[in-house]
Amino acid sequence: MAPDHDLPRKDWLMQIGEHPLLRRRLLGGLVVSAALVAGALAMGDLLQDLPYITFYSAVAIGAFVGGWRAGLFATALSAVAAIYFLLPPASSFNLAPGQVLGLVTFATTCGLIVLLTHIATRAAEANVALAEQRQVLLMELQHRIKNHLQLMGAMLATHARATTNERIRARLIEAGQRLQVIATTYDNLYEPGALIDMSEHLRKVCAFVEGGVADRTSKITVDAVATRWPVERVIPLSLIANELLTNAVKHAAPDKNLEIDVKLERQDSRMRLSVLTRGTTLPAEFSLDGPGLGLRIASMLAGQLGGRLSTPRLPDALFVVEFPEPAA
Repeated sequence: MAPDHDLPRKDWLMQIGEHPLLRRRLLGGLVVSAALVAGALAMGDLLQDLPYITFYSAVAIGAFVGGWRAGLFATALSAVAAIYFLLPPASSFNLAPGQVLGLVTFATTCGLIVLLTHIATRAAEANVALAEQRQVLLMELQHRIKNHLQLMGAMLATHARATTNERIRARLIEAGQRLQVIATTYDNLYEPGALIDMSEHLRKVCAFVEGGVADRTSKITVDAVATRWPVERVIPLSLIANELLTNAVKHAAPDKNLEIDVKLERQDSRMRLSVLTRGTTLPAEFSLDGPGLGLRIASMLAGQLGGRLSTPRLPDALFVVEFPEPAA
């Protein structure tokens, strides 16, 4: 299952700050800076009493887009343009003593703007490089976790085949399936903070369980609403589905085809997972508080989701978990 590369979405200002723009292309940065200074000069004609005010923005944007060289180029070009076009006498480079002080103040302020912009953009680019490195390490870690879980599941399956005790074999098989279900979740976690398509993941879990029923004809149909959840909510519901499906396979009549309907629905602000085994009824004395380990695990996991496991349509073999919809 492909990771969701659109989530989590960064603030657009952060995306712009992290993007190198023209900082890697000096000529492009200089051209942009010259265009910005020309625009500032045109606006400066309207503000004769404040000859430098419009150039500050040109210098800041030029330094941000093109880097510190483009920022210094914009500073020098702005000073020349202001002296020649805006400061009296016009079309001249003659400066009065007071104008020299203003020019020095302008150049110093622009230098600070360029320096601070350079520091901020370098810090942003360093953060991007560090985040990319961490993402690679996270992907490697997740891949190793998945492989280790699958290896442990395979080891349990090997021990299950080797034992002659049917009760121990059943417990080992169930434990191995739980590990495999968790391992499938790590197929989706190759993006930090990624949200998992729960509809597709639930189909994957059901296909895994259906494929493990080798000694009978089985059909598990899945009807799931489109929703994306964080991993800490996906794993409990995946395990609940696995427990209910495994329980259905274990207790279904051996002489009948196995048909199970799995639904994940949204009801207002709550989610509803239901697992119905067709043609199967529960015994009159059935209780969720019984000795069955699988149902006890499913009940505890439902509590982790903020919901509860119920059998609303006895004696039909319908199990339902209702819980608040996880926040994206």
